[in-house]
Amino acid sequence: MSDQYYPSKLLTNLKFRYSEDSVIRFYSRKHNHFFAAYGLEKSTVVKLINYGIENFHDQFYVSYFCYKSGIELYITHTGLQAKSYWFNSRVFTEVTRQSNTKLFMTVSVPIPLIESVDALSVRLNESKGSILAAAIVAEFNIDNWVKGLESGEASKYKLIDILKNDLFIGHKPLPAKRVKKLNIADTDWAVAGKKLIEISGEEYSDIDNLNQFIIDLKRKFQHSILEMKDNGTLQKKTYVVKAVDIQNRVLSESVLPFNFDLTKADTFFEKNIEFFAHTYYLKIYDPFIDNEFIFYPNLTNYMSEDGSKRSNFSIPKPIYDWLISFTTGSERVRSSVIIQALNNALLGWQKEISSLDDSEVLVLSERLKNFIDSFTKE
Repeated sequence: MSDQYYPSKLLTNLKFRYSEDSVIRFYSRKHNHFFAAYGLEKSTVVKLINYGIENFHDQFYVSYFCYKSGIELYITHTGLQAKSYWFNSRVFTEVTRQSNTKLFMTVSVPIPLIESVDALSVRLNESKGSILAAAIVAEFNIDNWVKGLESGEASKYKLIDILKNDLFIGHKPLPAKRVKKLNIADTDWAVAGKKLIEISGEEYSDIDNLNQFIIDLKRKFQHSILEMKDNGTLQKKTYVVKAVDIQNRVLSESVLPFNFDLTKADTFFEKNIEFFAHTYYLKIYDPFIDNEFIFYPNLTNYMSEDGSKRSNFSIPKPIYDWLISFTTGSERVRSSVIIQALNNALLGWQKEISSLDDSEVLVLSERLKNFIDSFTKE
């Protein structure tokens, strides 16, 4: 992390169905909540967040919990998500630079996936970093770098398929974004919390009142569940899960029963990881809060029974910058993206390549090399 942050845009509204039967919490960079309030009006929540954006010169995030969904959700500029969303997010910097065109990246990956990278690296006579970079592009299908995506032609392919069909495109720079950066200032979060209390009103932040409010919310929800059981409407409640790719295209839609456990959504994704190929996030409709939220899968425990290994990869800087842009500097999200890419784009490559002779494998190797080299020309 650097000593700078990206100042967030001010909110004009909350982009979800807000209920005053909820608790709002503000969290600092150390994930300690420094402010909590209940029963706030929507306009007050917007005012609180905007105050933080303008006056806290460091990153913070805000949770929304109405004790119906079973999980704490987080407020974003565009709605709700199941992962903390940083306002005034810190600038993420990679400290291990190999050259002007390549960067070293260290990531923990399940051993079977590392072994697959190692073996393919030997077979194609290409570096592990090249294999990793190509796998990420293959899985998340950046439109600029793979042919046929607009028609969906390449979306079903793994890395070897893309090489066989010569679908990689030489590097075309992504549109540059001019983003303002400001210097981080030391923030006394206890003082920050008191400032927020002045805006919300002390009665809404009183700890005893807040705890009683939570107890009452839970009782109210349990009573509503019993009522729905009695009148037969509970079984009609369904979760809708949409798999969405990095270009915000819906890849699939699933309907799950009312008793789906949101706290086990990661396990659900892991068990269906190949079905969710090319998925960047899930958009989940929760019928109990009548809201959609974004869920980023956490695969850091995937294949945990096989063990994991921290490995260094040298990848082209443009691919690294692109990776950071959509994993928002989160090591957990970045690791999950890499694990998903290696699992879906690489596993089973031996079968895909077994029918090729050495000259045909050499063609694949040259295509991969040309693709990676297009990113590293100074």
